[in-house]
Amino acid sequence: LYLLEEEFTVYEGTELVNFINPGRPIVSNNFLVKYGEYVEEVGLKRVPKKKPRKTYRLK
Repeated sequence: LYLLEEEFTVYEGTELVNFINPGRPIVSNNFLVKYGEYVEEVGLKRVPKKKPRKTYRLK
């Protein structure tokens, strides 16, 4: 996760973790359970035609 220096969504963080470690993939529902202590919520990301998504960054 240290590769992420910008804000990211749970989905983007999950994709990165699964890319780096394809042998043990996680689902986006478990991302904050597993990595929540390392990230902090910083805002919302507006996505056209979808709900706004919370953004996070590393602590």
